[in-house]
Amino acid sequence: MAYRCGNCGGYFSQTEVTHRKPPRHPWALTVSGQKVLTELEQMGGESSQCPGCGQRTLVIR
Repeated sequence: MAYRCGNCGGYFSQTEVTHRKPPRHPWALTVSGQKVLTELEQMGGESSQCPGCGQRTLVIR
């Protein structure tokens, strides 16, 4: 199972998402990252924190 970050565009495996620590200070949200975050909040779900940028914008791909 692969995860894609809607903010930084990175692809991550399940192992990376569970074991890799996100950055101490999350990156700023991009326009596409804000869109993904809004969609996730509207659906009532919460995403895991991206190990690349630190935002909660991971979606399953």
